[in-house]
Amino acid sequence: MNAPAIAAVSFAIAFSCGAVEIDAWSGRERHRARVNAVGAEPGGNLIRLRGEWDFVTKNIPYRTCYAPYTNAYFWAKVRKIQVPSCWEAQGVGEPGTSQPWRCFWDCSRRKLRNAYFGSGWYRRRVAVPESWKGKRVWLKAGTINSAGWLFVNARPAGSVYSYCGTYKFDVTDLLKPGEEAEILVQANNEMPSKRGSFGSCNRWGGILRDVELEATPTTYVDDAWVRGDFDSRSAEVHIEVGGDAAKDAVVRVAVGGEKAETPAVAGKEAVLKIPLADFRPWSPDAPNLYWAEISLVVGGEVVQTWRERFGVSKFEARGGEFYLNGRPFYVRGCGWHNLQLVTGVQNPDRDDIVRKIRKVKAAGFNYARFHTRCEIPEFFEAADEAGFMLQPELPYYNDFPCDFPVLDPLGDAKELFEHYRRYISFAAYSGGNEGSFGEILARRLYSEIRARDPNRLVVEQDGGGLRVDGTGDYESGPFTSWAPGSFNPSRPFVAHEYMNLCVKADPRVGELFTGVCLADGMWEKRVAFLKENGLSVEAGDKLQFAQNALQKFWQKEGVESARRDPYCDGFSFWSLLDVMSPQKGAHTGPALYDCFFREKKGGSTAAEFAVFNSPSCLPLDVSGGPEKFDSDPRPFHRVHPKFDTYFDQTNRVLVAGDAIPARFLLAHYGDETLAAGDLKWRIVEAKGGDLLASGSCPVPRQEIGAVRELARPRIRAPEVVKAVAARLPAF
Repeated sequence: MNAPAIAAVSFAIAFSCGAVEIDAWSGRERHRARVNAVGAEPGGNLIRLRGEWDFVTKNIPYRTCYAPYTNAYFWAKVRKIQVPSCWEAQGVGEPGTSQPWRCFWDCSRRKLRNAYFGSGWYRRRVAVPESWKGKRVWLKAGTINSAGWLFVNARPAGSVYSYCGTYKFDVTDLLKPGEEAEILVQANNEMPSKRGSFGSCNRWGGILRDVELEATPTTYVDDAWVRGDFDSRSAEVHIEVGGDAAKDAVVRVAVGGEKAETPAVAGKEAVLKIPLADFRPWSPDAPNLYWAEISLVVGGEVVQTWRERFGVSKFEARGGEFYLNGRPFYVRGCGWHNLQLVTGVQNPDRDDIVRKIRKVKAAGFNYARFHTRCEIPEFFEAADEAGFMLQPELPYYNDFPCDFPVLDPLGDAKELFEHYRRYISFAAYSGGNEGSFGEILARRLYSEIRARDPNRLVVEQDGGGLRVDGTGDYESGPFTSWAPGSFNPSRPFVAHEYMNLCVKADPRVGELFTGVCLADGMWEKRVAFLKENGLSVEAGDKLQFAQNALQKFWQKEGVESARRDPYCDGFSFWSLLDVMSPQKGAHTGPALYDCFFREKKGGSTAAEFAVFNSPSCLPLDVSGGPEKFDSDPRPFHRVHPKFDTYFDQTNRVLVAGDAIPARFLLAHYGDETLAAGDLKWRIVEAKGGDLLASGSCPVPRQEIGAVRELARPRIRAPEVVKAVAARLPAF
């Protein structure tokens, strides 16, 4: 099962030949493509090959002779398999242990119901429409992990071995319209993957996104995308035309009621700028989207139509602050991990992704970071629709390629731009995780990204990077709470993997491990541990829920701490989902939600979290009361030597008449200025909610922007007949 596969394969999948990219294996041109694209429905000139394929496992390398791959012996043990999906989730292989990326210091081996490492062969027969005569026919493939080789009628069509790209190959000469064609795909997951933390648990094998056949005219729209221009309130439509040099070809573009056209020259990009009369910028609070309809006209007849969805926004750094669409902006970010314990990989179902994003937004988040990886295009399309900003990351851990022996951040950044530039949710680039490429390469990477893509910001590496000009537009801040005002760089800063506090995950989630990953006896291990220590299951439950409550306090304290610092421009909360890494006989649970997107008993609900993670919030500064330490009594990794002052905010025992050093602050990043009004506060019992004291004070009009002092009322601890735990809410 684990014999070496494709031993002779070259890592150079493509090379450039002038402006054209050539697939090194098949010798064919390799073009950028969209598969399963929003707005592109199958039928007519598009055949989507999702669904059931024939499948066999054969651990042999590709050869120059392809006849054996079509004979009966080769396919004697054929089975049916679904595309798109990883093969582990469909029972391929045997019970075993996963094979994660090469970052051995930060990987998570898991027990799988089925594990298979090697080559899998897919076969699908498709009737090619008679109407495709005289047209170009393209074979398009999304993600194949770790690499894929495509054949049409037993002849090589192209190969796929990419970080994030989707490609198509002209296969017109390999099939005949009106006849049946055989599509064959070899996938191999023993090879290193170029997809970063996508493989931190396992190199999931197979065809993970759609495969499509598409027919186009001989002169065709090869690619198109729209850059929304916020300042000019217009759409900058880019159209690349390929194929025959039709002299009378023109491209027409319609956006809303506005239209424009230009001659179509094969091999040359056409750019049309169209004003947006109904100007509606995109933001997390208002995810407004437009459609551009692009028509290729030859001889006065429309021969191809391309629909492209886009949005318009402007995300920028002005000095030490972020602005979105001309207004101050605060990054309420989270780490979104590639954790799919049932399916292994993200299902390319936009509706399912939209539901998840809206659940995350309900907790107040507006931004997500992908650790050393880029999500599939369907995720970005869902984020465009739901209003969620995304930070994909090049697949480098420090300066180490996560699973691949070639360091090529310049090429990866170019691939990311060319395949994801159409998505308005794509907000910023990150060069990797917790490190640096060094000043020379970092400066070149930054300059090339910004020259190519002036619409998006850059951080050299999240959690690391150089703090020098010319390497990024913003930088990373501390991992945990810090003294407000102790760090004020010239660029915006975002707290990195912020407030990561691991507790033991609730073993009850084990019953939901119904797919590819095994629960590894989580519940049985918990019961045995409790028994060995003389504890009942009920006592274990109380300890579990107390852990979740501690985590809830830690998360709230940390987010409020970041919101209290006027120099802080956001955080990347760590994290969204429990990663379930096995450590010391248990599984870790560092996140807001459990590994199946459920709220934790005793932990924060989305509604509770949103109270302090909202666009506007009222942090409370009681720094006059807590004990101050010169250094943090807890060990933690600092990213800057200035982060060495910690405020322990636990000594809050007061007696009647004591002054409460309450300074109410306001962090306001809503859409509008707040009118003058009254700040009202109360002291209530924590359990019963009985009112112990209350008051109010006037506050003036408040503009959008960073945290500022709102009021400093005189509050004293009220008389009580016995000691009580109390809360101080304000509104």
